[in-house]
Amino acid sequence: MAARPTKALILTHVERESPGAIAELCQQRGLALERLSLDHGAELPSVPPDDALLIVMGGPMGVSDVGGPEFPFLKPEVELLRAAVERDHPTLGVCLGAQLLAHAAGARVYPNPRGREVGYGALRLRHELAPELLGDMPEELVVLHWHGDKFEIPEGGRAWASTEICESQAFSLKRRLFGLQFHVEVSPSMLDEWLEHDGNYVTEALGPGAVERMALEARALEPIQRAFWNRLLGAVIDQLLAEAG
Repeated sequence: MAARPTKALILTHVERESPGAIAELCQQRGLALERLSLDHGAELPSVPPDDALLIVMGGPMGVSDVGGPEFPFLKPEVELLRAAVERDHPTLGVCLGAQLLAHAAGARVYPNPRGREVGYGALRLRHELAPELLGDMPEELVVLHWHGDKFEIPEGGRAWASTEICESQAFSLKRRLFGLQFHVEVSPSMLDEWLEHDGNYVTEALGPGAVERMALEARALEPIQRAFWNRLLGAVIDQLLAEAG
């Protein structure tokens, strides 16, 4: 059996898209945190370290930028994720991270023809496809969406969450590879920073006043939904930590 990981290796693409609640839940489980800020030139390993969970966060770039000059770190990042897929290395991708993981596993990633999905909205959970993760969770959660691209589910994967706009919101692949298109790691203060930097993205998608509405909605939802969000993230992390047998 593989040894239990002792740290979380967190790949970030922009400063503001930090791991948020994911980091807190990893620390609660006794994991050390190591953050590689790829936009600041952090060097990637060629293969995932045996002693680490691999956690890949979001960012404004996309799979279509892989191999281009603007974000040179994306190509080696995809190569690292391909190695993770081959090894069934414990890996969690969030938003862009999920798209890169799906791409590394051979799935198509492309702009959603139904448009951007931005703001808080209902996420449908399919308990029968991921009972080890969802347990007695509600059939729906309200979560934050912030994306224009979508991924297809990699061959052999399970798609266990969907929305009206985007049917592929989460996948499990092999035993310890997970992708989440939505955001449950984000706190209201983190969202404030996103809205400050990318308010135009929100306004273009939802119209005037959307930035202010989202900030208020985040504060209203946090005390109601946070326990569910953390239960879901915690279940994923626990699966990542499970020994391969």
